[in-house]
Amino acid sequence: MRYSIFSVIGQALQGNTGWKPVWRDAELRPAYDVVIVGGGGHGLATAFYLAKEHGMHNVAVLEKSWLGSGNVGRNTTIIRSNYLLPGNTAFYEWSMKLWEGLEQDLNYNAMVSQRGVLNLYHSDAQRDAYARRGNAMRLHGVDAELLDREQVRAMLPYLDFDNARFPIQGGLLQRRGGTVRHDAVAWGYARGADQRGVDIVQNCEVTGIRVEGGRVVGVDTSKGFMRAGKVGARRAPAIPRASPRWRACGCRSRATCCRPSSRRASSRSSTTSSPSAPAISTSASPTRAGWCSAATSTATTPTPSAAICRRSRTCARAAWR
Repeated sequence: MRYSIFSVIGQALQGNTGWKPVWRDAELRPAYDVVIVGGGGHGLATAFYLAKEHGMHNVAVLEKSWLGSGNVGRNTTIIRSNYLLPGNTAFYEWSMKLWEGLEQDLNYNAMVSQRGVLNLYHSDAQRDAYARRGNAMRLHGVDAELLDREQVRAMLPYLDFDNARFPIQGGLLQRRGGTVRHDAVAWGYARGADQRGVDIVQNCEVTGIRVEGGRVVGVDTSKGFMRAGKVGARRAPAIPRASPRWRACGCRSRATCCRPSSRRASSRSSTTSSPSAPAISTSASPTRAGWCSAATSTATTPTPSAAICRRSRTCARAAWR
């Protein structure tokens, strides 16, 4: 069923009795070309794009609980590409472009709202850091505007501009940024992947990755062994439990193993958002303007390879200082 205003009206006239499940409750097959461990945003996006862009339909997504039960259903809702470092800028700008066409691509309402993201600055040092970041963004073709105090006041008059500790002096605005409902993103990707033949299996925990002759041949699950040509692990923190010797990123311990980038919600930022707000404003501590100004709230991006190594992030912070 394709969702549209006509289907909504038709179902309303029928008392909403004709809606079908968003995805199938698939039964496991003995073998797949690709098995993806983890039914969150990253795993489902990987399955969707493998089917859509690469024509790979013999794919299974295994989730030990229900879809969207992990971080994708409870992380920060902000989407943005206002980054300084060249690698980050290109990565998240491509993600922003995916967000902008995601609902049409999936035929599913993910509640993408491009109301803008405004990072506030409270000191001259932060202003200089934001000016540098805004210039870097514009050099990469990303929209950015540096606003002064009065421009911010005109946009968000309800903010406390004269706070004794954090007086608002201005902000860096990306108008294309905004918010999204992340569990709806998981549901939309699941629906899109299912329509392209991907099997999505819930309540199926992967307990081990089987290796024969130095090659991965399949996965052991709570529902039995499943042979696979390739295995993609999109739930990185659980991987060391499934196979302690397997490290996709070369990290040496669970504490430093690769995490999805959606887990990068900064505890040092404060976010204000309401349905009527014209922008999402974030504020970083002026006492750590060296890198906190570039580390406000982050959001999941709908890309199959959205993972970042914690060790690399630590090095980036040290370099930024």
